[in-house]
Amino acid sequence: MHLSQPKARHGARLPFDFLLYSMAENCGPRAICVILSGTGADGSHGLKAVKENGGLVVAQEPREAAYDGMPRSAILTGAVDLVLPAAKIPAALVEYRWRRAESGFLPPAEAKAWLPEIIELLRAKTAHDFRYYKPGTLQRRIERRMALAGVTADHMERYIAILQSDTGELDLLAKDLLINVTSFFRDPQVFDVLAEKVIPDLVRSHSPDQPIRIWVAGCSTGEETYSLAMLFREAIVAAKLSTKLQVFASDVDPDAVAHARDGFYPETIAADVSPARLERFFSREDHGYRVLDELRAAVVFTVQDVLADPPFSRLDLVSCRNLLIYLAPEAQAKILSLFHFALREGGILLLGSSRRRSATPKAASKPSPSRSGCIGTLFAPGREIRDSR
Repeated sequence: MHLSQPKARHGARLPFDFLLYSMAENCGPRAICVILSGTGADGSHGLKAVKENGGLVVAQEPREAAYDGMPRSAILTGAVDLVLPAAKIPAALVEYRWRRAESGFLPPAEAKAWLPEIIELLRAKTAHDFRYYKPGTLQRRIERRMALAGVTADHMERYIAILQSDTGELDLLAKDLLINVTSFFRDPQVFDVLAEKVIPDLVRSHSPDQPIRIWVAGCSTGEETYSLAMLFREAIVAAKLSTKLQVFASDVDPDAVAHARDGFYPETIAADVSPARLERFFSREDHGYRVLDELRAAVVFTVQDVLADPPFSRLDLVSCRNLLIYLAPEAQAKILSLFHFALREGGILLLGSSRRRSATPKAASKPSPSRSGCIGTLFAPGREIRDSR
């Protein structure tokens, strides 16, 4: 273990979150996060990185905790795998690690034999279609879920039988495959470029009698959506304009969309949202912050499968940063074609990293503008911005 200098001299330092980010990046699926009794919400931010990278997240049952702030905030993220009394956590960890060690990782050729059956079962009995997701991603998530259910990979027929008879496990698997992990102003360098160059230009050049229209595809629990909405509201005010802002945010997971609509987030967002923005766009409540009505009214959240449902149109900006990396190439091509149709001429397409993200921010050189004056490459009829990493 290594000590590091705090990023800020004052304010919440959230050391447990920082440790979890580092574990997620360096240990991946071998990381296990346990949230026990404690005040505040430290850990609620970093546990998402552990979950995203295939690790296990456990929280103590809040009702037995001397201080329920930390486990309760962790559970509110929706990324906790197990909620247990403290006395039962050690045995659960041993069982999980034994199952993972026994399972190993099946060769792709063996996975092909059972993967289509599970995908079809999910498609028939839930609202989710995973046929266009990358097989490797699905396989890792399924094997992880099997370990939690007490089944090793060499007993796949047993797990399929469980899925056929237990709708609860089927729903948990579907939720695990959706990978709803995001945060406010994720990848700060990208949002810095948007705030300093892209959004002010878009606002100034936009017709003031027409609304600015944005679509966030794969919005998850809403953090990225509200981040973009804040930047646009700030740019509109700075330009002394009264331009209306319309933000459409969609996701295939109804639970994530419901969370986003509610607009309530744990105290740990203070690590990503500046004090000025917290005061301007949020109200303080017990154990967290709630998005103010002014910002919330600019956003329409909806359940949508971008591969099957009609897209929005006449858009000034489309953001899709948390979806394409999980999809097969043919699905990526289809979605990019939809974005091409949805964007107005001169509109902007914001994409995520083309490779797997690191769990912790790293120092990165400032992205260099292309000859079109934007980050990334020209994407007719608009512009494309990719994450610099």
